[in-house]
Amino acid sequence: MAKKKAARAVQPQGTPPLAADHLGAAPPLSTSSPQSTTTSLTSPSSHNTHDIAALGPAAPPLSTTEERTPTPKINNAAISDLKHTLDDHVRLVLTLPNQAFTRSYRHDDVRLALGWSSVAVAAATGYYGYVIPFHHSTFWVSVGVVLYVVLNTVLALYVAFVENNTIFEGKRRTLASRISTERLTISTSSPYPLYALTLSYSRSSSGGKALLHRATTHLVRPCADMFDGEGRLARGVVERWVAEGLREVQGEHAAGGAGAGEKDRAR
Repeated sequence: MAKKKAARAVQPQGTPPLAADHLGAAPPLSTSSPQSTTTSLTSPSSHNTHDIAALGPAAPPLSTTEERTPTPKINNAAISDLKHTLDDHVRLVLTLPNQAFTRSYRHDDVRLALGWSSVAVAAATGYYGYVIPFHHSTFWVSVGVVLYVVLNTVLALYVAFVENNTIFEGKRRTLASRISTERLTISTSSPYPLYALTLSYSRSSSGGKALLHRATTHLVRPCADMFDGEGRLARGVVERWVAEGLREVQGEHAAGGAGAGEKDRAR
């Protein structure tokens, strides 16, 4: 009896063995070789092919301004909005890569210089009249007022007689048998419901000393042809219209060194 009690005391009290149902099946070890693992890491072309196919065909390249930017809607009854929208798009068409004219900002610079100069004179005159008593500032305030009126008068005359409805001035260099410079000036008028453009073109070489070709073309088109019923600009129509006028004013005989005769056509 004493031996049996000692044996029971010495026996360790361990946990009962767990059943096989509670352990669950161990995940099988991968039998893929290192070569297949390396291939799956370094050659994901099979997965990428399915992903690219799911995205659909590649989008075509953007070639026109109509594809690049959304077309805003304007009021068809607002004559000034119609004209300004067409003027802006004509400028854009001529600076696109297929035309590549470099626009001149001469008129814009003159208008900005005169306008901001008049603003500066008005601000300086007002400040001087505010800090100096009236009887002591009369002379210089009068000078400032006169100078302000003169600057605004010059600005109005410049816009009316020098700029004269010019919406674009630009040039580009071409290389055929010789290096030549093409200059293009476009002025516009909008006797609603028509939109009229006047293209003045010249091509010269040797720094402008040798005149190769010069021509003037008039383009006229109804505004209704270039806007839809909701006031959206038909950009493709305007681009083709301007491109046709430019080809006409350049002339087939320009490369042959034709004279500087004026050519006026109305379409």
